Amino acid sequence: MNIQSCHCEARSAEAILFLIASSPAFSGAPRKDKYNLSRVRNDVHGFTFVEVLIAVTIFSILSLAVFSTFSSGMRMWRRVQDTASTQRKVIMEFERFSQDLRMMLNFSDIGFKGEVEKIIFPVLSEGKIAQVTYWLDEGVFTRTVQDYKDILDGGKAAKNKRLLKEVGELKFSFPHKKEGDTEYSWENTWKKGEEPQVYPPLVKINLKINDAEFNKTICLPVS
Repeated sequence: MNIQSCHCEARSAEAILFLIASSPAFSGAPRKDKYNLSRVRNDVHGFTFVEVLIAVTIFSILSLAVFSTFSSGMRMWRRVQDTASTQRKVIMEFERFSQDLRMMLNFSDIGFKGEVEKIIFPVLSEGKIAQVTYWLDEGVFTRTVQDYKDILDGGKAAKNKRLLKEVGELKFSFPHKKEGDTEYSWENTWKKGEEPQVYPPLVKINLKINDAEFNKTICLPVS
């Protein structure tokens, strides 16, 4: 080994020692890369109170709008359902009323009597002559049946059946034709023995429940 090669080896060893001494791991300096947790931790910021308050306010407004829309839809749906149910009940009771009138007997002892909110006439019920009354009893459209024998004897009380509730108005009308008139006029009374006819040719019923109004005209076969 000559003096020149020894000098080169010594210089190479010095270079290696310099590189090792200047490296971050050897010198104890912190590493600056994307995996540095301290840097990530320092970059994280929380929400301020004002930001949280604004977010809560916006959420409350949106929730109130959604709830109001849903509540309005439910109220409308219930109203439609209630109206449909009321219409079905009215149609059924009007049909019952029409059948009773068409089954009316020509029985003078009971006869036919009509008022604004009450109508009385005879029918054949369960093989017996009976008096049927349709009337308004404290806001309830009611059907009352009483046997003719019980009326004479003063025995059993009449049977009441409540047909329609929450009735705001009930009105019966009957056509009258006076001497010299060519057309009928509707009036709200028909008194037994005071009319040239025993029974009216037609009976009109008007009934109002809540905001809905129902009416029907029935032709009497015995008139």
